Amino acid sequence: MNDFSAPSIPTGPSTSTIKGRGAAQNPPNRFEKIHFEPDEEWNPDENAPLRTQFFRDTTQTF
Repeated sequence: MNDFSAPSIPTGPSTSTIKGRGAAQNPPNRFEKIHFEPDEEWNPDENAPLRTQFFRDTTQTF
């Protein structure tokens, strides 16, 4: 005869969190638009946006 007993079946949702089972919080969606608030001290005439620089890379291997 086996000394095996079946595992107990939970009767409802658990109120405790299980470690390592997904996010502990609900992070914002990465596809939502980002909201920017202007800085009060920012002067668009004084702080012109930086230009993008492109560099030619002729590397064949790492």
